Amino acid sequence: MRITLEVIALTVDDALAAEAGGADRLELVCALTEGGLTPSYGTIEAICRAVRIPAFVMIRPRGGGFVYAPTEVDVMVRDAAVARELGASGVVVGALTPEGGVATGTVKRVLSACGLPATFHRAFELLPDKRAALGELAELTGVERVLTSGGSGDPLSGAALLRELVARGGPVEVMVGAGVTLENAAAVVRATGARAIHTGTAVREPQNPLAPVSAERVRRLRRILDEEAGR
Repeated sequence: MRITLEVIALTVDDALAAEAGGADRLELVCALTEGGLTPSYGTIEAICRAVRIPAFVMIRPRGGGFVYAPTEVDVMVRDAAVARELGASGVVVGALTPEGGVATGTVKRVLSACGLPATFHRAFELLPDKRAALGELAELTGVERVLTSGGSGDPLSGAALLRELVARGGPVEVMVGAGVTLENAAAVVRATGARAIHTGTAVREPQNPLAPVSAERVRRLRRILDEEAGR
């Protein structure tokens, strides 16, 4: 079974390079050094017109934490609706309650506004009981996957929990990201059993978040994942 490769794109050129290198899906963001925020409407529209692979748009109005004021939720709802209008295939969203749980009401409002499938982003890392949270997310219509490194900063450190979450299966796919590189990708797949990998800086040349995506580096990662899938 093919391992899905999702690549972060900030620009049209990023998106084209990721597609040329063999990426299966894009995550569209701006401000990658802030962990990714909602990109401009012009960027969303241009990328969705330029590529054939699915593009999921980050719905995050600001940097910092993931507890949002009602006015910020209103912005997220509008951004999600516009993302659909501009051709997005899905959205990337995450929100927490002040007590540290999943803000299910916020997620439901965002997904209701756009009617698109969603990835629950790395706000998941801050949830104290990730096993229970995965079950809670599975009950939210539209949440297809969660992005996580296992809560340990990098996927190899969090491999034991990641393998458990991946093995649970169910309606929510566990996509492993944050710290996946060309050098450790094979080890990450073997240690976690992941069937979906997310990457940003690792496929840029040079490897920093402000550099452009390199089609060749995406191609190299694609080959590594394909080799692991064939084992």
